[in-house]
Amino acid sequence: MIWFPTGGGKTEAYLGIASFSLFLERLNGESNFGTSVIMRYTLRLLTSQQFERASSLICSMEFIRGSQEDILGGQEFSIGIWVGDSTTPNTNEKSLKAFREAQKKGNLEYKFLLQKCPWCGTKMGPERDGVSGSQKYKVKGFRKSGIGALKKIICYCPNDSCSFRDKLPLYLNDEDLYEFTPSLLIATVDKFAQLAWHPEARSL
Repeated sequence: MIWFPTGGGKTEAYLGIASFSLFLERLNGESNFGTSVIMRYTLRLLTSQQFERASSLICSMEFIRGSQEDILGGQEFSIGIWVGDSTTPNTNEKSLKAFREAQKKGNLEYKFLLQKCPWCGTKMGPERDGVSGSQKYKVKGFRKSGIGALKKIICYCPNDSCSFRDKLPLYLNDEDLYEFTPSLLIATVDKFAQLAWHPEARSL
């Protein structure tokens, strides 16, 4: 149990422990690449803030893994956030709807948390679109992927020179979390009730 007053380095301490633990699993050749670390918070705002900080760590780890696949394997290091609908959409359908609303109304309907790329710092989110038409904003860093019922929102860096220009290792809605079981999961305590109501949550 780690305790320091505000500004004392708690986050750096437990993120350091998490990264060592995740690297050690790979170095030991463990083949179960599911969720290994769960960080639980009681406040949604704090959860969102910590997600941004932890995302930078995961991107650093994924960058290292990408250059050391022979040692650390081909499975990505990733992070997910498991919170209520009022913070970020909980399904692919709601994510697609939030994406369309952000295209129309900008920051008034932006619900994807990230304001910048956690790796290079490039701005993400709604930006005025100079092209005439019904779409008023570009939602930088997010795009639709898949077809039909398989459609979802993919998170990427809009900077073409960024290492994560194709895809960021971040998962923002419940359905993606259950499917991809990110290495590190940041959650609010109320989401653990999902284990009783949604069997698919047990994949975490």
